[in-house]
Amino acid sequence: MSSITHTKFPHTPRRRSFLPFRILLYFVAFTMVIISILIFVPIKERTYMLPSNLAPSQELFRNPIDNGIYIPSVIEEKADNFLEYFFLKAKYGELLSEFEELDDQVLSTAFTTTKDNPGHVEIVDNNLMTDSLLYVALPAYIAGSYAAGLPADFSYAFEFTSTTLELEDLLGTTIITIDSAPPTIEKVNELVRSKTPHEFELRTYKGNIVNKTASIYGITVSAHYTINDLWRFNEMMLFELGNVSGDSGGVATAYNVFLKMQGLGNKNGKFVITGAINIDGTIRSVGSIKAKTYLAVKKSMPVMFVPDGVNYTEAINMKESMNSDIKIVPIKNLDDIERYWNNRKG
Repeated sequence: MSSITHTKFPHTPRRRSFLPFRILLYFVAFTMVIISILIFVPIKERTYMLPSNLAPSQELFRNPIDNGIYIPSVIEEKADNFLEYFFLKAKYGELLSEFEELDDQVLSTAFTTTKDNPGHVEIVDNNLMTDSLLYVALPAYIAGSYAAGLPADFSYAFEFTSTTLELEDLLGTTIITIDSAPPTIEKVNELVRSKTPHEFELRTYKGNIVNKTASIYGITVSAHYTINDLWRFNEMMLFELGNVSGDSGGVATAYNVFLKMQGLGNKNGKFVITGAINIDGTIRSVGSIKAKTYLAVKKSMPVMFVPDGVNYTEAINMKESMNSDIKIVPIKNLDDIERYWNNRKG
């Protein structure tokens, strides 16, 4: 019997492939490049006014209740790189183009302020102090009280905000009387253009009373609202509860004042109001109507009151682009809101 001899060959280990690892490295490197481009490569900066939330309008008042009246708010977002832009694009889609530019806010006052040389009176209201809740609430309170038939007792306080070198001591003082009579818009406007001296009784920031005979020719005087029946105003409003930014909550605030002074509550369900208001009840345009309308539609609000004119057109365009059945109601004055509800019930 023959034997078979087996020859053993040395084992050669299989060479491991580094291909998957290299692919992973390439993928990570490519991803890092893309992220770096998205974050660090700048694009032309764009500012978007985007929908924020609906604030219950009753938050301005004592004993707030959920009465279904809301004020739409917006936030300002800037995109200066691709990542920020794509994030906003993913959230708002094609509608983002509707928010690309800041809306021009139409500013007007209840009075015509003449700024011709040599001097002028500036009506300081919520146009000039949009970050101050007080200057939103004051004209709204006055307008709402008149609509309710319980007109507020208010006047103006006049403060010297620019003076000549000779009258530097007047800077920051407030006029109490002119020639022993209370100051008026008309009188102060007349005096800043006249070189005739008059007798002024003034109050300093420290509360000191001073008297001065002088001409206020060429001086700038600011006029702001002051409530004489402050007790009633204070009983109604609580500023620390307010959730209003800018002057677009003015109409909603005034309407709430009207309802509260009438002893009424909202019986009309949920709705949205936006718009600024003058003390005579006339309504001014505000900015970012497209974003506010978008928010109202997304929150399924049935009715939205907006200032008549350009704001109404913007709201209608947004409504149609979203294929919504929300009712957009144009308003020119505070009475238009009650008139709409009365007509609807009739």
